[in-house]
Amino acid sequence: MSTQNNDIINEAKFIFSLDNKSVPFKKRAEAINIPKEKIIDISTTGLLDIIMEYPFLANIFAYDDFDTGLDSLINIFEPLSVFISRPDAMHVLETKYTNIKEIDDKFIEKVFLEALNDRIGTKESIKDPLVGIKTTYVTTPRGTNVKVYIVKKDYTDLQKMQINNKYDRLYPNAQRLASATKIYNCHSYAWYEQSASNKYWMNDPTAYYTDGSYSQSSSVSSSVKATYMPTDDIKAQPEHSAIVSGDYFISKWGRAGLYKHRPEYSPYDSATIYYFKRT
Repeated sequence: MSTQNNDIINEAKFIFSLDNKSVPFKKRAEAINIPKEKIIDISTTGLLDIIMEYPFLANIFAYDDFDTGLDSLINIFEPLSVFISRPDAMHVLETKYTNIKEIDDKFIEKVFLEALNDRIGTKESIKDPLVGIKTTYVTTPRGTNVKVYIVKKDYTDLQKMQINNKYDRLYPNAQRLASATKIYNCHSYAWYEQSASNKYWMNDPTAYYTDGSYSQSSSVSSSVKATYMPTDDIKAQPEHSAIVSGDYFISKWGRAGLYKHRPEYSPYDSATIYYFKRT
């Protein structure tokens, strides 16, 4: 590896080490981003080495599918878009994956590389299918059907431990209430059942507040539902859902664990949070 590559990689590691874990995610991400002009001349291999050191790779587990999670990383970390544009990116990616695919404690890195492979290899977005699922329905308080999924195979204990440990280190000011799992997600927890024994994954909860079961609330009190919207449009599909508990939220972070956290202290940086109460 060239001296230039080593210098830039070491500088990147230093920048990442400055991450202030007590401040909201968006500010943290902005503070440790590396502008394109700094890494435009680094080799593709060196670029991927920097990406693999990035603290927030595990954030892809916080979304309903890995493709959306990858989009969130591309939006906040410029080296990713530079890497994806390189003509030799696929070759470099395959080499890196081959080197770690048999290492049991590299589960998060392997999932990230697989998501990146899907993006580069096909030049289009591929939604993570939550392998081994069965489709069924639950109903809103007013009887509207909401599609949900039953995931037949969860992560192994070792995989859950790696996700738990990573998120606990990334977000120490949040309290983990239940372990990582892909059996249920934030929308199902917030809108359907507030239990770690919840058995449904829900991608779209909008029926709950469009059929009159819930209405927008101007006051924030315990048990009110909160939705993180990617835009100011209340009709948009929310990025994340939570239950209000005093000054805190309780929410399931995608495939990661169930956390109690401040509204601004999570893996999400949505433009607007809307609140809903039962009508």
